[in-house]
Amino acid sequence: MFTRRTICILAKKNIATMSLHEEPQQNEIGGPVTFALIVFAIVIVAISFLV
Repeated sequence: MFTRRTICILAKKNIATMSLHEEPQQNEIGGPVTFALIVFAIVIVAISFLV
């Protein structure tokens, strides 16, 4: 069983972990988004050649 002290320690640890969360920076988002757009464009061009 969890004691009251253990629950308090776990809650404080969870709050500390949640407060360390940072949003991704602009340059961290750009790479995957650019890659996805290029792949999407290639797929659209390939489909247009097949039709």
